[in-house]
Amino acid sequence: MTIHEALLCSRIHPLDAELLLAHVLKESREHLLAHPEERLRPAALRRFRGLVARRRKHEPVAFLIGHKHFYDLTLAVAPGVLIPRPETEMLVEEAIATAPKMVIDVGTGSGAISLALAKHLPKTRVIATDLSLAALRLARKNAQVLGLSKRVRFVRADMLQKQGGKNPPLQPDMIVANLPYLPTAVWRSAPPDVKQYEPRSALDGGRDGLDAYRRLFAMITHQGVMNHALTTVLIEIDPSQKRILPVVVKRFFPKGRVTFKKDLAGRWRVAVIHP
Repeated sequence: MTIHEALLCSRIHPLDAELLLAHVLKESREHLLAHPEERLRPAALRRFRGLVARRRKHEPVAFLIGHKHFYDLTLAVAPGVLIPRPETEMLVEEAIATAPKMVIDVGTGSGAISLALAKHLPKTRVIATDLSLAALRLARKNAQVLGLSKRVRFVRADMLQKQGGKNPPLQPDMIVANLPYLPTAVWRSAPPDVKQYEPRSALDGGRDGLDAYRRLFAMITHQGVMNHALTTVLIEIDPSQKRILPVVVKRFFPKGRVTFKKDLAGRWRVAVIHP
């Protein structure tokens, strides 16, 4: 069977099929398109068909091939940890434009945000927190592969509360967070790729999707050692939260200001909060 025939017979989304076959052959998608007549070896064809069968059961392509491109990085991904999304790159761009002296990436997951910032802001001190040991192991692995282990400090913490010890007197001037923000009703209607294979704890943000951010804001206000240095909180949101978020922010930061940024699809995606 040729490359063209294998892709045609896969009966999955063409892009997914190309990514899976390119992974099996250890070639680029461009190679597949340039050599459609190339014949596949039986072992490669069997492996491709196995991955296609799993994709038909909605297993995410990123998990099948073991990595995901984010910003200008290639990150290892694994079940149990949220797959980085292109929308989150906006948080990175906003942070880079501000160039903070110290930034905390809350809920780092695979390390996508913190590692992108570490690469592009060599003078910035980057701290990444997560409560999940699996996430921290994956983030540290990504940092090592990318040669950024010395640029990011990974800490097991419930947002800003360090586990198993006293909280250090950190004074970041920026906090970046992509916490679970989907309203529960939205999560329930999410496609099987998301609901069945990615952790609900990293996606479902409660009735209005803002429960995790309320907890984060409360921690910020109760840890006064952070307040005098903190100037910016960058968070990713669901577009439906544009109206309610300023009300929530005012409850915790009475003098706080909120501005919003649209993603490439024209939807409100990033909130810039100045406490």
